Amino acid sequence: MFDPHYPTPLMAGKAAIRSGLEWASGVLQQPGITIRNFWAGENNAAVEVDTHHVMLGGVELNFPQVFVVEWRGGLIVRLQAYTPHSPPPLPAA
Repeated sequence: MFDPHYPTPLMAGKAAIRSGLEWASGVLQQPGITIRNFWAGENNAAVEVDTHHVMLGGVELNFPQVFVVEWRGGLIVRLQAYTPHSPPPLPAA
């Protein structure tokens, strides 16, 4: 699982993923996601969402993101979040 918003963006294995999700549940007062678009294949899908979370303390976060999901045998084997940030600047010529 990869999500750039988590303290450890790349989470591999059950323990790391559990730890990440426990962190998220501890900082979110009210999670919110509205699905904008959904595309699915045989073993994969992409979901475009509008995220609107309320963090502990009342801070609101609103941003778009995309999740890519892959599965095998009914189990998710990859979940990756993408956010619309600008790429880093290119080096000067």
